[in-house]
Amino acid sequence: MVDNRSLREALERQIAYRLGATVSAKKASTLHRLIPVYHHHWTAIGRTFYVPSTEAYDADPWYSFKMLAQGYVLLEEQKKSWLFWPKWLFPQGFAALALLAVFSPWWLLALIFLAPWPAPWRRDYLIRAYGMGVAIGVWTHGQHIAPLVLSARVRRIHNAYYDWPSANKLDTVRRLHQFNDAAVTGSVCRDSTAFRDVLFLLVRAGKYVPHRDSHRYNTYQRDRIVVEAQ
Repeated sequence: MVDNRSLREALERQIAYRLGATVSAKKASTLHRLIPVYHHHWTAIGRTFYVPSTEAYDADPWYSFKMLAQGYVLLEEQKKSWLFWPKWLFPQGFAALALLAVFSPWWLLALIFLAPWPAPWRRDYLIRAYGMGVAIGVWTHGQHIAPLVLSARVRRIHNAYYDWPSANKLDTVRRLHQFNDAAVTGSVCRDSTAFRDVLFLLVRAGKYVPHRDSHRYNTYQRDRIVVEAQ
């Protein structure tokens, strides 16, 4: 079985090959030095996956592998469409207009966007990224993710990204559960290179565990990737 550090390095190479992306510590980033917030967050911007520090990245290779896999999803989404960042920043990003309207009534109007308004597109992207974490859990444990784990991810999405309506929380739970089933069937890999690559690497590393209820599903997509990796 491949050790976690080698597995993470294999994913780094795959991301570099697919997207030309690299991993960098935030203290090496001019952007993050100018904006001294969220230094403890793992962030995917452009062609770089920023980690809090080299020490944090190396401390737990399995955890950093999972975070890198989630970042791979966001890096892939950014490459797919130039609309990623307008959607991600909506609506709080409009507060930047205040810089263009200093000392005018529009300045106060622009600042209104800093309020905790729901960010629907940001939520969608985060559900997909956290869905990678769900898929990794299914693929390495051979069973669906426990409800408490899903609930923790839902709280993280909604608390951090202002998606406060309770109806949206129920929808987030439903969609994360869909990633459970999609990971079992392999359909989650159908339109995403990131999910395909991560499953392939887990199988090749000997960490993939067949789902105990896989006989109930049409598993062609997943099994094809498993066979290719062996």
